[in-house]
Amino acid sequence: MSWSGGIGRRSRLKICRRSPGMGVQLPPPAPDSSLTIHGVYRFQIRLSINPCANRTTPASLSGLRIELYFENGIMSIPQIFAGANTIQFRLRDATQLRGPVRVTYTYQTADGEKSHTQVLRAADFHANVARYSFLAPGLVRCKSLSIAY
Repeated sequence: MSWSGGIGRRSRLKICRRSPGMGVQLPPPAPDSSLTIHGVYRFQIRLSINPCANRTTPASLSGLRIELYFENGIMSIPQIFAGANTIQFRLRDATQLRGPVRVTYTYQTADGEKSHTQVLRAADFHANVARYSFLAPGLVRCKSLSIAY
């Protein structure tokens, strides 16, 4: 897969990393929230068609649907996996907590969308860390993490 990108309006571009045949372009940091990054993705797809002695016309493909997911900052949130997950939620100073913190993971399974919500209170924090576990059976991908205070 290769990516060639651009931005939503004219701006100075900087090549941040280059390898043979591929470059990544990012705009300079700007406070302008109307700036959008977009790109073009190219895929190489290989199909295998089983032989059929009764086929009278050449085999062909009449349609193809691809569903893609793009995640920004995936490594900046605690990742969850199918099965058992242990989360450590750390605060700089848990004594300053004045109400509950609601942590909700929403994720996709083969059976549909699921979510897990954990409510953390001041008493749950020890040495500024609250630890909890939950099961995410059949997780295919994590869709979102929401933290409300």
